[in-house]
Amino acid sequence: MSVLAAPSLLAGADEPAGWIKVNRQVVLPETIVDVSWAASYPKPILEEVIRDPDPTSPDEGLTPLYQTEVEVRVIGAAFGAVSKPYPVQGWVKTTSTGGWEQIFLGNNNSYNPHEVVWSKVVEPNERIDFKFQGSYDNSYDLKKPNTIGSWQPAIDTTSSSGRPYNRIVLVDGEVVPNYNPQLGQKDVHTHLAAYFEPGTKRLKLAENDFIYLTELSPFAKGHKDTDMQDLVLLVTFNKVEVVTAGKPNNGHGNNIDGVDVSNPGQGGGGPTGLNNAGLDPSGTVDDEKKNK
Repeated sequence: MSVLAAPSLLAGADEPAGWIKVNRQVVLPETIVDVSWAASYPKPILEEVIRDPDPTSPDEGLTPLYQTEVEVRVIGAAFGAVSKPYPVQGWVKTTSTGGWEQIFLGNNNSYNPHEVVWSKVVEPNERIDFKFQGSYDNSYDLKKPNTIGSWQPAIDTTSSSGRPYNRIVLVDGEVVPNYNPQLGQKDVHTHLAAYFEPGTKRLKLAENDFIYLTELSPFAKGHKDTDMQDLVLLVTFNKVEVVTAGKPNNGHGNNIDGVDVSNPGQGGGGPTGLNNAGLDPSGTVDDEKKNK
């Protein structure tokens, strides 16, 4: 049996690439053959997401320049004592929706870091903003959200007002600062352990990922009780594959310009004569009109 070494695959940036090779071309029965291979798979990369376009402003909304699908996950929540956590909530809004949409209401024990709590396909230059809030209600019931009180002032990403420095957004390669955990909680690095380079506190994220850290207490940034883990979000942007549909033909053939001969002048240069060279035998039928 002959086995030929496969050449390296010449793939574009958006295609898998790899190679496979063996140590001989002819293999006899019961002969051990060394086979080696390698493959790499492209990850979806957003060409650019605008984050904080004004460096003098603490705004931290996100604006993709391309049509993308946005996914949001809650990967951490730690507000109040471990034995008696307080509730927190989060919202999102986009330029097209206008109003705030709640994406999470819960506590330290009610989030799933793998669950997508919100997703939406957004258009180019459509800004995405987030809002966060914590409560000091000692007797709340998550099943009765309208009865929860003692909500602290919310913080959001829409402006420099509302305690803007009580939230930060991080990207790939950034080192997560040290914060002192409170009331028996684990520190913020525990929530982010799955996203660190091994042995470091440096984030290893896809180029389309963003992480929000928030402090929902009344304490200002830098206070000894600020731990920046009250609500932690992972925001992911995935490029949308745009499929352009062809012109409908309602069961009748089109010319090579995509338009039948019954619509002269509406195509891009294809034949326009009736039944020209047999390309459109049903040329008298208007393909571009429905129910024909």
